[in-house]
Amino acid sequence: MSGVTIIQYEEQLPPGQTTHDFIRRPISRTIQEEPPAKVRDLKVTNSTHATLCLAWTKPTAVKGLKDEANGYFVEIRPTDQLEWSRCNANAIIQTSFTVVGLKLLAMYWVRVIAINEVGKALRQGFDNYKVKYYVTLFIAFSYIYQDCLLI
Repeated sequence: MSGVTIIQYEEQLPPGQTTHDFIRRPISRTIQEEPPAKVRDLKVTNSTHATLCLAWTKPTAVKGLKDEANGYFVEIRPTDQLEWSRCNANAIIQTSFTVVGLKLLAMYWVRVIAINEVGKALRQGFDNYKVKYYVTLFIAFSYIYQDCLLI
């Protein structure tokens, strides 16, 4: 469990003294805050050849385990590359985002990261979408390829 520790000082007058010779002693207090949980129900709401519209539900805050999210980052990665790119430079507060600038017939991994003052949540992506989409494309290309061989 992580948290933020704040140290304050309390000034006390020693017993039996009437002067202003205060004793300072530290008071330590920890504020328990946690990164948010993963976003829920990530889905594609619309798409074109160059855009992808995403929507999701805010993560559920669980007292003592996961705190509320106050922003989101959307990241994208072409399937043939290893590095993720942020689609938004600053955290957004909406639970939807449109990714722009996609290449025609390219395949992408997409994920959304919930954040708060303490840190980032685990990333939430589409585990099965890329595979389904890839299989569909592979079948389509194999039929085209076979047609080309037959001609």
